[in-house]
Amino acid sequence: MQTMETTGLTAELWQRWRDFASEKLGVTLDEEALRRFETFARALIEWNAKMNLVSVRSAEEILWRHFADSLACVRLIEKCVPSASLSIADIGSGAGLPGLPVKIARPAWRLTLIESITKKCSFIEHARETLGLEGIEIINNRVENVAQDKGFRGRFDAVLSRAVTKLSPNLELALPLLRSGGHALIFKTRATADEHPAAKNALEILKGKLADTFYYDLPGSKESYAILCFEKTGDTPPAYPRRAGVPEKKPL
Repeated sequence: MQTMETTGLTAELWQRWRDFASEKLGVTLDEEALRRFETFARALIEWNAKMNLVSVRSAEEILWRHFADSLACVRLIEKCVPSASLSIADIGSGAGLPGLPVKIARPAWRLTLIESITKKCSFIEHARETLGLEGIEIINNRVENVAQDKGFRGRFDAVLSRAVTKLSPNLELALPLLRSGGHALIFKTRATADEHPAAKNALEILKGKLADTFYYDLPGSKESYAILCFEKTGDTPPAYPRRAGVPEKKPL
């Protein structure tokens, strides 16, 4: 692999990151995947200089806080939803995280990225073309609206949410998009992962239950992290999600 001299991401650093993904996250990456991650990192750095796509203090932080963190859900998806070809939605995708790293690692999975901010969708479209990946759909809309669309409601095997918000609003947006038996994977810090008992009412209303949790640490971070995996157990009532902004202002 070529060194990204202009970004400071050396071949040695990429190798250390690749080893971490394999040994700690259970995700083995081939040379084509590594090439795509390098391309994605370069695009993120270039576009982030012009617009606020991700919070990052150094190029190296992209590898750990964004790429490795995104890949942390792959084995959990494979455990909870075992299938060679999955349909996955990434809600509040931002710069395509965690969806695009997951797609790079597992190109056979079909991916829908839902993001309400148009300039971020422009970056995702650029990344999709630059990475040469197929089976990616980009939707520039609020998740509340998409989840009420008959073309998307109840369609997905897994929904990913790395957006920073309370658990109950996350669940209200994610569960309606899932088929019965599908799983919502919500990214949290370990300190906030224990809030799930407070979402008991939301789970009862929306038809879901906690199925699994994956805890992990990332190099260079003082935080510990968790991914909460919720199984959809039945049909979410048609009133949910409520209109844009309400799930956050008035959690279930």
